Amino acid sequence: MKTSNYLLLISLLLASYWGQAQTDTAEMTFFPNPFTCDAVIEFDLPSNDTVTLVVYNKWGTEVASFFDHSPLPSGSYRINLFADSLAIGIYLVRFSTTGNSILKNITKEGHCVATSVFEPTTPEKEISLYPNPTSDLLNIPMDGEKIITITNLQGKVVRNIRTRENTISLSGLTSGHYTVSIFNTKYRLISSSRIVFME
Repeated sequence: MKTSNYLLLISLLLASYWGQAQTDTAEMTFFPNPFTCDAVIEFDLPSNDTVTLVVYNKWGTEVASFFDHSPLPSGSYRINLFADSLAIGIYLVRFSTTGNSILKNITKEGHCVATSVFEPTTPEKEISLYPNPTSDLLNIPMDGEKIITITNLQGKVVRNIRTRENTISLSGLTSGHYTVSIFNTKYRLISSSRIVFME
């Protein structure tokens, strides 16, 4: 058996063990599975907690990191995992809170030929984000479910969140200028603002 197959087997066994051992104390789901272009990762926090949400390939290499020991307020969260740059195969999603951890596998099959859902559009309105500058939490005065993308000055998406909450944590970002774009659930751009984050 090739080394890659051994690694994959170990990864799947770990995913099975952690999924069975920890599902009573932590909640994390994703769909669709298998997926092609993107998948949605959902989790609930009954109270304020510190969250880590990372995706690894079968070699154990990190391919996406959404939260890294980031303090988040209680609520329901939906995160979009975009797979344009991911190879076909099995990936591991690790979701950890204080004292709890879940590790599950998710499969990408087929090549994504769709273009990015975040097509350039004109914002419908301007939403004042505060505090700005900020060193952690950012308040977004917009009710209802929304998709928030944060990009750096190079245009790279560094955070992508789907939530109903009006407060998000920027913990884990490096100091600098960022653009915060807010979309509705049909990916129509509602507002786009520049913020300053200071560690």
